[in-house]
Amino acid sequence: MSAVSRIKIFIKEKNISISKLEKMLNLGNGTLRTASIRNSPLKEDTLVKMVQAFPELSPIWLLLGEGDMCKYSYKTASQVSEPTAEYETKSREQRLLIGYLQTDKERLEAESKKKEERIEQLTKEVSQLRDKQP
Repeated sequence: MSAVSRIKIFIKEKNISISKLEKMLNLGNGTLRTASIRNSPLKEDTLVKMVQAFPELSPIWLLLGEGDMCKYSYKTASQVSEPTAEYETKSREQRLLIGYLQTDKERLEAESKKKEERIEQLTKEVSQLRDKQP
C-alpha cells in the first residue's frame, strides 16, 4: 500500500475530503487525487506537510505502513489505569528508529576507524620521508 493510500485512510478517519486536505496543506488542486489515480509516489515536502499538519499521525505508519496509524490516542479519565509493562517498553516505532540509529552509528564508527588508521599510516610515511632528507 502506498503513502497516498494511507493518507486516504487517515483522512477518512478524520472525515476530511481530499480537496480540503490539499487546501490545508497548500497543495495544488488535484495533487493528491492525481497521485492516487496514477499510484505515483508523493514528494517529500508533501509528506512533511502532512506530518506537520497532523502531529498525531505516525510518520512510520505513513511511510512504511508499520505500527499504528496514530502515535497516541486520547483516553477519558475512566479509561486511564495504572502504568503497565506496555508503557515501560519502547514502541515499535521507537525500536525501529533506534535500530536505524545504531546501524548508522556503527557505520560512522567504522569509517572513523579507517580514517584514523589512514592518518597513522600517513604520519609514519611523513616521518620516514623526513628521516631520508640530507
